[in-house]
Amino acid sequence: MKKKIESILARIRPALNFDGGDIELIKIDAKNRAVFIRFTGMCSHCSISEITLKHLVEREIKRSFPSIATIVAVS
Repeated sequence: MKKKIESILARIRPALNFDGGDIELIKIDAKNRAVFIRFTGMCSHCSISEITLKHLVEREIKRSFPSIATIVAVS
């Protein structure tokens, strides 16, 4: 699962890099069906990072892993 999620984030990364940001996988909590990520660079304090989380990151991860209940951005 970790390798596949890293691959998904790698596909998302160029769009974030274009705006001076990035994303990293922090951990996968299989018991609680949660994935924890961290936005870095300009994305770490961007006003639309919540939109990016819900409409890009979450959508792409849940497409491959429907069992994941939530994607959490940590600082």
